[in-house]
Amino acid sequence: MNQHDEYDLNELSIAALLRIAADDELDLLDEAQRAKLNAHLGEHPEDQRRIEFDRQLRSSCARVLSNDAAHAPAGLAERIQQSLGAEAAEKADAKTLGSRERSFWSGTARFIALAAALVIVATTAIYTLGPGSSMFASDQGYTVQVASFVTHEHQRCCTNEAYAARKFTMNQLNEVPGKFTDHLGVLPQIDGLTQANATLVGAGECQVPGKGSSIHLRLAQQQGDEVADVSLFIQRDTGQLELEAGKTYRLNYPQEPDIAIFVWKYDGAVYYLLSDQLKACAILRKALGAPEALGSL
Repeated sequence: MNQHDEYDLNELSIAALLRIAADDELDLLDEAQRAKLNAHLGEHPEDQRRIEFDRQLRSSCARVLSNDAAHAPAGLAERIQQSLGAEAAEKADAKTLGSRERSFWSGTARFIALAAALVIVATTAIYTLGPGSSMFASDQGYTVQVASFVTHEHQRCCTNEAYAARKFTMNQLNEVPGKFTDHLGVLPQIDGLTQANATLVGAGECQVPGKGSSIHLRLAQQQGDEVADVSLFIQRDTGQLELEAGKTYRLNYPQEPDIAIFVWKYDGAVYYLLSDQLKACAILRKALGAPEALGSL
């Protein structure tokens, strides 16, 4: 069961809205609730930082746990578990007879297992990242987080029509600038898409990691008898990605090598274009006026 099923979606508190945002489940919210959340974040930017920290924490833990090379020294996990077990046994000797009931010790065993798991994960992360490394603050960590988000959001919207229907609030390409300029704080530059045989499947607000507000356009790009699924994310540029003006970057995300991600900045916004069809990306990059000079992140 989804952890948000317990919420009354008609009377969500700010705390519940922040939790939903941190969990990337904004599709649960209607337009009024999104407006309430955005207004709060505008007045309390520190809460946006809390959301980003929560997302980065989850992303960093997933990155460490999914890394096949991330192994602590041999025997470390066993020594940690033995140490925690010995400490619990010493405390048990000091307990009264009443605390020797089965229910008491079953709860303690669960706590020991949980504590051991957390210690092992944290220690493995330290060995993996090395002294002086940071899981959260590095530019590389942010780049990976952004690449992960746009890739999985693209895939989710292409495969989960119910989710896409809740997220996307319009499907008229010519209405996108008027609808989202205030939200972004900049005018999205998408004039060339129609000439590139691209139609808008849907568009809506999004939560690309970072300080800038963002939107997501799902596009269908026609190539003869074939149609390519393409996503274009546009985010207000706050300088979190160190992009040079006049340069397009190929964003590296080895977990999904079949998805090509291109990013560039222009006139106060960052553009993320991605698809599993390189030809479609090339056509739409040209149509959108993306710089021809290429780099990599």
